Amino acid sequence: MKRLIFTRILPLTIAGVAAAGFLPELLSPLVGRLPIIFALMCIFAVLAFFIARGISNSIAKPLNDIDLLDLVPFKIWDELHPFSRRIASLIAQRDEQLHKIRQNEAKFENITSQMNEGLILLDEKRRIVSINKSARSHFRVSGEFFNRNLISLTRDQQFLAHAKTAVSGESSEFATTIGARTYQMLFSAAESGAIILILDISEKTAAEQMRREFSANVSHELKTPLTTIVGYAEIIRSNIAKPGDIPIFAQKIMDESNRLLVLINDIILLSKLDERAGSGEKSPCDILSITARVFESLALKAAESDVGLAQSGNCPTVTANPDMLHDMLLNIVDNGIKYNKRGGSVLVELSETDGRARIAVSDTGIGIPKESIARVFERFYTVDKSRSKRTGGTGLGLSIVKHITHHHGGTVELRSKLGEGTTVEITL
Repeated sequence: MKRLIFTRILPLTIAGVAAAGFLPELLSPLVGRLPIIFALMCIFAVLAFFIARGISNSIAKPLNDIDLLDLVPFKIWDELHPFSRRIASLIAQRDEQLHKIRQNEAKFENITSQMNEGLILLDEKRRIVSINKSARSHFRVSGEFFNRNLISLTRDQQFLAHAKTAVSGESSEFATTIGARTYQMLFSAAESGAIILILDISEKTAAEQMRREFSANVSHELKTPLTTIVGYAEIIRSNIAKPGDIPIFAQKIMDESNRLLVLINDIILLSKLDERAGSGEKSPCDILSITARVFESLALKAAESDVGLAQSGNCPTVTANPDMLHDMLLNIVDNGIKYNKRGGSVLVELSETDGRARIAVSDTGIGIPKESIARVFERFYTVDKSRSKRTGGTGLGLSIVKHITHHHGGTVELRSKLGEGTTVEITL
């Protein structure tokens, strides 16, 4: 029945009313009230907007008031308590991890900044992740290099090529000389980049060179007296020498043997000093009494050379190895006698300067040329080789003096004027 009314009867009725002219009369009152209806609809829309915004703000306010750094459950809805506790836990874990990361970064920075070796860390794109102070000093740069390409640090093609090889997974190394310094560059592959270590091997290289030169000089210096000894011994053994020459040859053999013995002792002492094994135990030393013992040991030699020995002043007791101090003074005074003039003198002056012991040994000898002063502390260096050979010099005396002085944290200085004499000043 209802279906019939809506589908059949009602449409026919409306159509009949419209056809009869009743529809305009029905709509005319409604049309006249359209402005009022439109105004009411606008008012209701505005009221609905503000009411909706107020409701949404009241709903969102607890969420907006959440402080992720200080979650307090009772400030928000009860339904969000588990969520807030989870966020608080994650934030605490994050803060703890960040704290550990910062601690590790600080430790790493502190360790690498104290390294004498240069250290550079690269990522897989050869960008600088970290560079320490020593590496900056090596490349003579300053400023921030984090996340910058390695080419901004150096344009050395060999260095960049090795870095590229290391980033690709292959370790390598090479040595290079910059100015007066020698460096060993070590490139190691890392999981996501490369590690570059820069080692200053200047001292090692110089020491190796010195050892090679020392070995060559030792061989030469030992060969010379041995050749002389063997030659004279062969002459005597072959009965070639005249009976009157045998004592002369025997004296030559004795002189060369003594020179050889002195040379060997000096070499052994230098070797011990190089290895820092010859320093021995230190104890309070009275330099005045050590000077007296040195004079006593060299009294006969000084008398034969007509050289006077004298001492003046005094200095404080020093903590040192007495045997080494004796050897040091013995070498200086011995040189003062060897390279002196007949009727000359050697004076040992002891004094105190700023709480440090000062020992100045002056002679009135032949002096040293200006161009040779800088080299006299080199091993086997002699200004006058023929005179050194006649006097039994080995060229190691001042080298021993320098080593002993440095072992005791002291300084040594030599002043000389040709024809007037030499002064060796030591401060301990």
